[in-house]
Parts: sequence; C-alpha cells; structure tokens
Amino acid sequence: MKTLVLVMIFLLVYQNGLCQEKQLIIVNSVSNKEIAIKENRRIKVITKTGEKFAGRFAVLNQNSIVVDWVIISLNEIDIIRKHPLLHTVMMNINFLHIGSITFFIALAIGNVPFVFIGAAALTGGIYGVVKSPNILKGYKTLKDWTYSIEPIKSP
Repeated sequence: MKTLVLVMIFLLVYQNGLCQEKQLIIVNSVSNKEIAIKENRRIKVITKTGEKFAGRFAVLNQNSIVVDWVIISLNEIDIIRKHPLLHTVMMNINFLHIGSITFFIALAIGNVPFVFIGAAALTGGIYGVVKSPNILKGYKTLKDWTYSIEPIKSP
C-alpha cells in the first residue's frame, strides 16, 4: 500500500513538472514594452462589440482564450485589464464602510454638510459593490497593443 501511494505521488509530481503553462503576452509595437499575464490570473476583457467578461482566464489554443466560460478569440479583444480580486473587494468595502459610518454619525450629530458627504461616499460604495469598477490600466488595441499566447519561458 505504501508503495502504491509513493508511486501515485511521484507520478503526480512528475506530470506537474512536465506540464507547460502558457501565458498571455501583451506587446506594444511602438515602445516594445511587453507585459506577461500567466494563465489562471484574473483579467477583464472588453471585446470590439462591447461585451465585457471578467474572471480567471485559460488558454484554449494559440488564437483564443476562455474567460468566464466564454471562448474569446484574440482578434475580437479590444481592451484587456488585470482584475485582481483583493484590490476590487478592498476598494468597494472601504467606500461602503466609510460612507455609511460618515453618514450615520453626521446624521446623529446633525451636521448637514457631512450628511451629504457621507451619502455621496455611501452611494459610491453601493455602486462599487454592484458594478465593481476597475481603475487599473487597460491595454487597448487602438494604442498599438497586440496580444499573443506563448509558453512560459524557464529561467
């Protein structure tokens, strides 16, 4: 039994060592700047038709990726943004909490200007929780960014 377990562990480690992960390479043709996003990272994709998809991406083949269970061709992509979950959650929760605390304290004290400030921050927090904005830089095809799939190069 111990031998079988050791063989299974060895095979799993061996198989994982031989797997070749792929990455999404974003290159600016003017400045030759290159950004690499590894597979299974969270991204937000906006297609040329205006559809938005956010989530972890997987490489399907050399010309397409899968985001949010939707197959997207690299030729259809207009904008790609990194979309880290922790950044989004922390930003939205902070606006929601700061806005609600400011609103209710100002309402209890009776300070009218702070009530409006708290209401504005609370509204921004609710909007952020529902809509989840992404303020990170987007890589647009109109600004000479091109997308390709390549295997991860070993160091």
